[in-house]
Amino acid sequence: MAKLGPWQRIIDHGGVAVLLIRHGQTALNAEGRFCGARSDPPLDARGREQAAALAERLAGVSGRVFSSPQLRARETAAGLGAVEILADLRELDQGALEGRRFGPALAEHAEFFSAWKRDPSEVAIPGGGETMAALAERVAGAMAELVAALGSEPRPQTVAVVGHQMAQAAFLCRALARPLRDWPQFELGNASANLLAWDGRSWSLHARNVRGPD
Repeated sequence: MAKLGPWQRIIDHGGVAVLLIRHGQTALNAEGRFCGARSDPPLDARGREQAAALAERLAGVSGRVFSSPQLRARETAAGLGAVEILADLRELDQGALEGRRFGPALAEHAEFFSAWKRDPSEVAIPGGGETMAALAERVAGAMAELVAALGSEPRPQTVAVVGHQMAQAAFLCRALARPLRDWPQFELGNASANLLAWDGRSWSLHARNVRGPD
């Protein structure tokens, strides 16, 4: 059985320990390209190594595993247990930015990125992409669906939710009543996670950018 470390404090207080896990690396991540809802690359070799290491670190931790329907998330989740798919956990629709390298896209859409940095709530990504407010609403709905699936008693003690950078950051802003422009505070490395607690009524954040149980 893996040592739960900070997870155990959540469990001891009657909560559910929830790891919001970012998927492992893909080629688009490695190349510095935007990778959103319209992109569905598999894990690359490094990403597969990260997913295997994650599964090893979480071995013996009982609980349910939820995932975005996108391939990179499903491949990361597969080693953690039986995977339940929640469609609205998918990544931000990045519109015309999908697959573009960061540098050229930032230069071409400078006005958009300036407005986004001030407040991304209602600024739609060029090319029919989403706003952060729409993303936060969508993912919050998926997490409400997840909570309903957990039931009341007995609840699982641990849950893994494998998804995406922007989707999970938007949800955390919404769950913790933070403005959406604070999303960079919740950025994650590939195959790492933010640790949350669900107490049956609300969410709280216990650790950022963790690699799994200690």
